[in-house]
Amino acid sequence: MIPTAMHLACISQITKQLLPVITLMEQTHKKITEFKEVIKVGRTHLQDAVPISLEMEFAVYKEQLMKTKQRLESVLQELYLLLLGGTIFGTGLNASSQYTDYALANLRELTGFPFKTNSVKAEGIASHNSLAYLSSVLKLLALTLLKMTNNI
Repeated sequence: MIPTAMHLACISQITKQLLPVITLMEQTHKKITEFKEVIKVGRTHLQDAVPISLEMEFAVYKEQLMKTKQRLESVLQELYLLLLGGTIFGTGLNASSQYTDYALANLRELTGFPFKTNSVKAEGIASHNSLAYLSSVLKLLALTLLKMTNNI
């Protein structure tokens, strides 16, 4: 039940908070066209004061946000795989054979999320790789946002 609660919490925050904000931020295409003629100083590791357009910089932000959104949608597919009914190291010992189907149907109805059962429950119980994957995507998003705020 604890892994399921962790998945539910993450899915809820991603779908209700994070993805809508990223979608809103992706709408920088207005700024991209608006900044077409604005030239600014670009910096590299090898050379300072290279002229670049602000249009290009905002296009980079948009691309980074689109990639983050794709990564989050990929993570969601993994988080939708639940471990319910995989009691005792994924063996299903002491769980009704109907428990998983019943629990998933109720969770789908309550949340509207397309939950499925992880075909190898022990894998999810042993590793929690989907949560580690989410953590890495959130770190990438943090780096993107940090670069955006440092350059604006």
